[in-house]
Amino acid sequence: MTVPVDVGLCPIHTEGVHSKPRWPLAQVKTLAAEGRLLVTQRVCDVFPTQSEALLVVSNVLSELRLADFAYSAVLARHVADVYGVVVEGAGWYLKFSVGEDAEARAVVVISFHLLDRPLETRGGMVMP
Repeated sequence: MTVPVDVGLCPIHTEGVHSKPRWPLAQVKTLAAEGRLLVTQRVCDVFPTQSEALLVVSNVLSELRLADFAYSAVLARHVADVYGVVVEGAGWYLKFSVGEDAEARAVVVISFHLLDRPLETRGGMVMP
């Protein structure tokens, strides 16, 4: 499902690389596995269909490791975690938050696209 909401894409502060993620990976993986996953139109635009975007993002989230974590960004309305992942040999940028509403809690993927420059993660540099 796409999210037609303003998710505050302009970071106003970023914590240092290697800081702790705001969203526990176990929670993120559980929510995604339960289908509680939303992607922005921006994410959908990277893929031929919304279904493919959801499938790829869900698979990436299921394999996410703490070593992939880069930093957390405080956005206008949310805190988002940024990860660098390698998918089929290419470096990707992944930014997501988790909705705060307990009844409708879901992972909201704000950005997922090929890297345009190297990204430092806990596990090392992820290259484009």
